[in-house]
Amino acid sequence: MRYPYTAIPESAIPRATNPFFQHLLDTYVSESNKVVSTWRIFTDADLDYKPHPRSSTVRDVLKHQLLSERRFFGEFLHTPEPVPEDVLPTTLNIETGCARFVELALARLSFFAQQETAWWMEVVPFFDVNRQRIWIFWRRILHTAHHLHAAYRLSSFVKQRSAVNTRTDSRCNLAGCRPNNLRGSCGPMLEWAENAISIPPHDLGRTTYYAERLTRLIHCEHSSRRFQRQTKSNGETRARRSMGHGRKEISARLQLF
Repeated sequence: MRYPYTAIPESAIPRATNPFFQHLLDTYVSESNKVVSTWRIFTDADLDYKPHPRSSTVRDVLKHQLLSERRFFGEFLHTPEPVPEDVLPTTLNIETGCARFVELALARLSFFAQQETAWWMEVVPFFDVNRQRIWIFWRRILHTAHHLHAAYRLSSFVKQRSAVNTRTDSRCNLAGCRPNNLRGSCGPMLEWAENAISIPPHDLGRTTYYAERLTRLIHCEHSSRRFQRQTKSNGETRARRSMGHGRKEISARLQLF
């Protein structure tokens, strides 16, 4: 897959002393590039945005990734890391955050490339248990993927906020979110759901909160296939009954939020 921007090119990946472990370096670079690409979706104007009072801001997401990765690798794998006070850039914005993240990742790559089999397979303390170093490495990669998902979801809220700000309609903008392939037999349900609630566009927290959940319900592949299958096999009456059930389901779930 090719991305518009690659933070760490393939030419910058060092060769592992033991070629058997080269895939660890390649995967770490791949995941790091995804993190930077996701961060670059935001602008400096988004740094203090959060969709809910209890949510993290964009700035918090950047800080947590930089600090937690430094602590994880330094404490459990003993990679060469700066002291905590020197991890964050003096002025944290999207550009400096990405640059610092790449700088730290490149230093770790050089360290990992020099390690032999005995080092990777050695069992070391990990919180209150003991694990092989290679297990700890992959555990961190998975945790970074978790951070990446959270950052990407936050970027979707920022996009929805921008879409709502540009509309003069009082409904939340779901039309721009739904895929075209859900048109057709599911069209009536989609049209009903779009008009099911009316939220003032200035109430951005509630708008994005409800829009994300409505979108998830409407785009549910299982519901879409069930509706289409019943339309074909059991006739229009059964299909309409299913559509009515879908409306009740959405209404009921909205009450939970």
